[in-house]
Amino acid sequence: MQAETVALVITIVVSGLGSSLATIRILLNQICQMEVRLTTRIDANGVAIKENRHAIEDNRVAINENRVAINENRRRIDELTGRMDGQARETQKVRESLARVEGFLMGPGGFRLGDPGPSAEKEAALNE
Repeated sequence: MQAETVALVITIVVSGLGSSLATIRILLNQICQMEVRLTTRIDANGVAIKENRHAIEDNRVAINENRVAINENRRRIDELTGRMDGQARETQKVRESLARVEGFLMGPGGFRLGDPGPSAEKEAALNE
């Protein structure tokens, strides 16, 4: 019986050892697959990060270009404002000149369309 007991113990030990080795092999295989998945995701994230960095840099360039365009538009607006101020001054001068002419025309003696005819002094001299 002793041989049967030894054989039984050996069978139990070998099956336990085989089962443990199979379990370890399965765990190692799962760990390897997990590592591959993680590596793939890390690589994909690295690529996405690089793309985002490029997009951020492109946005910075676009922002700087827009700042330049805004500054150019501000300069143009200032230039146009200066022109408008100059034209406002010219318009005011014309208004003042026109007011002087109107004042002269509406002054004593009045303003008549057509032939002014003889002046009041000439009429008085003719009547004497």
